[in-house]
Amino acid sequence: MQFLKKNGLGLLLCLAIAAPSWLLGKRFPVVGGAVIAILAGMVIALFLRSRGRLESGIKFASKKILQWAVILLGFGMNLRVVIETGKQSLPIILCTIATSLAIAAALHRVLRIPGNISTLVGVGSSICGGSAIAATAPVIDADDKEVAQAISVIFFFNVLAAVLFPLLGSVLGFDTGSGEAFGVFAGTAINDTSSVTAAASTWDSMWNLGSATLDKAVTVKLTRTLAIIPITLVLALMRARREKAAGGTGKALRLRDIFPFFILYFVAASVVTTVALRMGVPAAVFGPVKELSKFFIVVAMAAIGLNSNLVELIKTGGKPLALGACCWVGITVVSLVLQRTLGIW
Repeated sequence: MQFLKKNGLGLLLCLAIAAPSWLLGKRFPVVGGAVIAILAGMVIALFLRSRGRLESGIKFASKKILQWAVILLGFGMNLRVVIETGKQSLPIILCTIATSLAIAAALHRVLRIPGNISTLVGVGSSICGGSAIAATAPVIDADDKEVAQAISVIFFFNVLAAVLFPLLGSVLGFDTGSGEAFGVFAGTAINDTSSVTAAASTWDSMWNLGSATLDKAVTVKLTRTLAIIPITLVLALMRARREKAAGGTGKALRLRDIFPFFILYFVAASVVTTVALRMGVPAAVFGPVKELSKFFIVVAMAAIGLNSNLVELIKTGGKPLALGACCWVGITVVSLVLQRTLGIW
């Protein structure tokens, strides 16, 4: 009861956006329910003068429901396929992360962007968007304004990717009979899990691929998300050394504060599926769970749209946006080049 009192109104608003978006996505698969929900949420956010009691429910939907959607995707996925996909995409993941961090470091000096902003945008672009920013901010002692700027920049390019990448995939000639190539592309080139799932779901809808692209993209993205651990640990060590040299004491970093535990549940779900399939359980049993997962993604996308702050984005100025654009383009180009080199695309 306490949960509904705290989150009910916000969740109800997200569902009110998600339900028609889901239906419209079925009718217009070239756009997809996820993208419709994001855009609808963004428009509605412009007219929400005070979030008040809505805030908690919207936040719950954008974080927890999205994580539940990812976990449910694990049902119906063979563990062997999950491992093989992770290994296949690892070289691309490492190169795109290195590219984004290198661009952020270079433009920090060239454009004279504050160090914390460049670090947050670089990490957010290369790993997992807002989650990486949230994990990194306390490690480098970033303030609320810096976090808001970085998240606004990342969100802007998240929305662009969710809308444009399926169209880009069509123009570039990705295989429309399989979700493998576009799934790897979305999982390595889009920075936030929310937009990865939105773009992959749209590709599935465009070419009637069920959840093949979504399965591939999410597995690649979760492999990439694990990079948040070594990155934040390195940043914590660098900060501790600087503070020690200045006569201060470094802030302790706890692994449980940065580890994305929902990934473990995703793997556990794929283990359950693998065992069930070997015992003779029909794969069709997991169909309804996959559909529920895709609907949860649309609900989460509605919340992501409602969380947008276009006014704050405009206030961030041109330099952080330029940095985000360069990281985004760099990652996209490196992903495409490596996929072509490895014969994935």
